[in-house]
Amino acid sequence: HLGGFGFDIKYMNHELGQQSSCQLNFAEEVVLSVPNNDTARKNLRHYASIEHMAGTSGDLQMAQWTQKKMKEYGLENSKLHTMDALLSYPISRHLELVDKNQEIKFRAPLSEKPLESDPTSNTVWRNMTFLAYTPSGEVSKKQLVYANYGKPEDFDVLEREGVDVKDKVVIVRYGQCFRGLKIMNSERRGAAAVLIYNDPQD
Repeated sequence: HLGGFGFDIKYMNHELGQQSSCQLNFAEEVVLSVPNNDTARKNLRHYASIEHMAGTSGDLQMAQWTQKKMKEYGLENSKLHTMDALLSYPISRHLELVDKNQEIKFRAPLSEKPLESDPTSNTVWRNMTFLAYTPSGEVSKKQLVYANYGKPEDFDVLEREGVDVKDKVVIVRYGQCFRGLKIMNSERRGAAAVLIYNDPQD
């Protein structure tokens, strides 16, 4: 995010064992002259003020605003490029626990409660809890298998212990690897679905 950081560019002169400043070009000087705590806070607050899921009108609005700010900061040649991209959004999603009579005992909210102190926490696209590009489908009446972080070595442990995840719902926790890899690792072993959750212990 523009103005979200501040830093010094330096390099190590290995022959002299001394740290020296780099010779900056114009663009680098402009970028480094802008960031500070005040602009970082102001710009990040603006980014968070409008929901901007990729491909939405809010996303375009934020791109146009960013371009405007870059020009204000002296980067006059800033341009927006339009590209076609395959994107997917959920139409509906639900997670329910039912008994043997198919009576719903628990329905997961699949989103966190909005914060009264933060108006940006209660928007249409807030916490959509979906993984882009996954296919539509419904999974029911499946056994559950816990697979730690969903890394290959976690599945290796299950295999050594004689636990098969094929056609089962794998439960994994966030962390230690990209969530898409957790899905891929589960899919490669034949899992029917994957649930990813935040572990308070982490």
